[in-house]
Amino acid sequence: MIPEIDFLPETYKVNRERRKRKQWRLVAMAVALVLIAVGSIRQRQICGSLTDIRNRMLSNAERMTSQVKGAPELTDELNRLDAQANVVTFLRSKLPPSRVLLVVSNSLPEHVTLTQCRASVELLPKKPGAVTGRRENSASPTDPKPAEKLPAQKDLETLLKRTEETAQFLSLSGMAPDDGAIAQYLGALQESGLFSDVTLEFTNEHAVSDQSVRKFGARLRLNKVEPWKVRKPDNRSTESATSNAATTPASDSTSIANRRST
Repeated sequence: MIPEIDFLPETYKVNRERRKRKQWRLVAMAVALVLIAVGSIRQRQICGSLTDIRNRMLSNAERMTSQVKGAPELTDELNRLDAQANVVTFLRSKLPPSRVLLVVSNSLPEHVTLTQCRASVELLPKKPGAVTGRRENSASPTDPKPAEKLPAQKDLETLLKRTEETAQFLSLSGMAPDDGAIAQYLGALQESGLFSDVTLEFTNEHAVSDQSVRKFGARLRLNKVEPWKVRKPDNRSTESATSNAATTPASDSTSIANRRST
């Protein structure tokens, strides 16, 4: 077997290895420079896109800010909506006439008939010592002028004042076989909880087809609307309106109908 003989000098081998290492260094540096250049370009693209997004968001924010009203305007709008909600709540809390008639008709005992049912709104007598009005000249000239009330607030005050000064009455006339049936009927009306006062105005004997019946007349005073709770513009309370006064007649009329059926 012939041995391999290397005729190259040792210095040539050393120089060849140095050139290889130098080439590898150059290739690594070139790759690093390329990666740095690509990263810089991508970073500039990302910065440009973020800048565009920021500019669009700033323009949208400026446009939305210009459309949004100021704090005083928003407060006035909220107070106006609250006042309107108060008026609607007050009107909805009133008893419908259909429920009143339902209680009056379902409370009738057997052989008792009504010949007249008339509703009226009457002024209540003023309480002694009650203040009729406020003094307009009590405020000093230096006091600030009070803010003008909203139309809905004026309407609400008018409704509340009318509720305090007036009351609803029902005048009933009818015929019954005896005084016991009349007392039973008036007792059923009193127990219904719909009326604060049930008064028998008269009862007398009346002849109908050669039969003696009792003709009677009664005066009923309806309960006032229970205190209802609404949101106030000052404290922004979130209490909802109570509907006890509106739901009581229905339950009472149902119980009266059940009592008649038994």
